[in-house]
Amino acid sequence: MRTLIIAFILFAAAACGFSQVVLTYVSTDVPIDIPDGPDGIAESRLEIGDYYMITDIDVVLSIGHTFDQDLRIYVEAPNEEVVRMAYECGEFRDNYTDTRFDDEAAIDICDGVAPFTGSFRPENPLGLFDNRRMNGTWILRVTDNWHSQVGGIIAWRMEITVDTMVTARDAPLAEAFAVGPAFPNPFNAVTVLPITLEYPGAIKLTIYSLQGALLEERLFGLTAGRHDVPINGETWSSGTYFARVETGNLSRVTRLVLLK
Repeated sequence: MRTLIIAFILFAAAACGFSQVVLTYVSTDVPIDIPDGPDGIAESRLEIGDYYMITDIDVVLSIGHTFDQDLRIYVEAPNEEVVRMAYECGEFRDNYTDTRFDDEAAIDICDGVAPFTGSFRPENPLGLFDNRRMNGTWILRVTDNWHSQVGGIIAWRMEITVDTMVTARDAPLAEAFAVGPAFPNPFNAVTVLPITLEYPGAIKLTIYSLQGALLEERLFGLTAGRHDVPINGETWSSGTYFARVETGNLSRVTRLVLLK
């Protein structure tokens, strides 16, 4: 049924001369419990098979939890770029109920009041995913960073504005700045992060844990072209980490998994 609805929307858009439409994708593997405490991670996956380029994206979710400030909420794209949407917001209050993360919203998520019903700007912009291909596995990831309060992911969906005149089967757009994925990944002690620049530039590389702790920060310059930047995790514990690479007003985030 969803395929027929999307097909009708695309046909109607084309007939009216519009190329921008909003497609909705709903996760089907929920509800999922959120493990209690900082070592627990709840992950819900959403598979998208359509081959359009993203021009805008909103994430709408409902989470039941008895202490919202315990929660950190992320969404990961199929290319492993990650946006942290909320970081310990909501103080002692309960739940996220029909919460829409929208870059164009008027209120930052942590300036809102639980249960955050309505539209809020995510902590980091979902615009990171613009001009990317939408097909693949998207992941909603929620961590509970304190003990004793519990909850779960109830439901979530993605509302993606796409340009129906451009698909991922078309020739890819040239990128002036590209990062990753790291290799090997998972890794033991050392991995390499590919960074590609169209022009010479200053780079800021930040490594942080799944819980948000800063592990490493580097500033350096690179010439145009591809560079394989080594990352040494010998002193880290096994787990999931994120590498954020920034140059000018551009940034990319990729996931690192260390297994010892």
